[in-house]
Amino acid sequence: MTPTFRMLGKMLAIGACVLSTSSAFATPVALPAGSSGVNVPQNDSFATDVGAPGTYTVLDKYSTTVSNGPLTVTFYVDAIRTSGGTIDLVYQVANSSLSTATVDSMNLSDFSGVPGVYVAGLGDTSAPAGTNFATPGPGTPNPPNPANRSAVPGASINFTYSASPLGDIAPGKISGLTLIITGATNYDTKGAATVSSSTPSPGGGSVGFNGVPEAFGTAAVPEPGSLVLGSLALISGAGVYGFRRLRRK
Repeated sequence: MTPTFRMLGKMLAIGACVLSTSSAFATPVALPAGSSGVNVPQNDSFATDVGAPGTYTVLDKYSTTVSNGPLTVTFYVDAIRTSGGTIDLVYQVANSSLSTATVDSMNLSDFSGVPGVYVAGLGDTSAPAGTNFATPGPGTPNPPNPANRSAVPGASINFTYSASPLGDIAPGKISGLTLIITGATNYDTKGAATVSSSTPSPGGGSVGFNGVPEAFGTAAVPEPGSLVLGSLALISGAGVYGFRRLRRK
């Protein structure tokens, strides 16, 4: 094999490797600022999207119960640093209302300017290692679907439970886990969230949560889309390089 073809083979192999490992090819879907009606995958797993035990660090565990009229909700959030140094956020809602109030939406902020936001619903039936979530268990409501994000800078993310396969979170039920993957490198506890019920009286209303873990900061690594484009450029460049070398001979 000539040196030209050996070089071409190496460049193609590198490009293929980056493509195969890019999270753009994983199940989580992008949620850029201004997006609406994005279908949230419902059956991802924590191990696949975040990592196996020992590959991630739980930075913060949030668990707070708030009541407002007939609605009582416990809101769980964990901030997680992945092996790549970026921040993932995982959410869960438990509806302990004693009335007919069913939870049908969750609104999160502040995601202003947070890079590389992807969303997924996790089908795990037990709390992942090191986290503080309640056990979702078989038959509990699925993660919410769909998702929306406000216009640039993308401060607010809204999820709807009522349109998901198992619908609203009924009293006494616990939601599945909702994952937000980011390209951010830091987190703080200045976020906020609102969990709402539109059920008619004696249900209805909303509860708010403050001091919620949130992500902020610039991307630690190129975002998934950039990796894909870079890989394609690398492969394309390899082809051009080889073609030019062959024409010179």
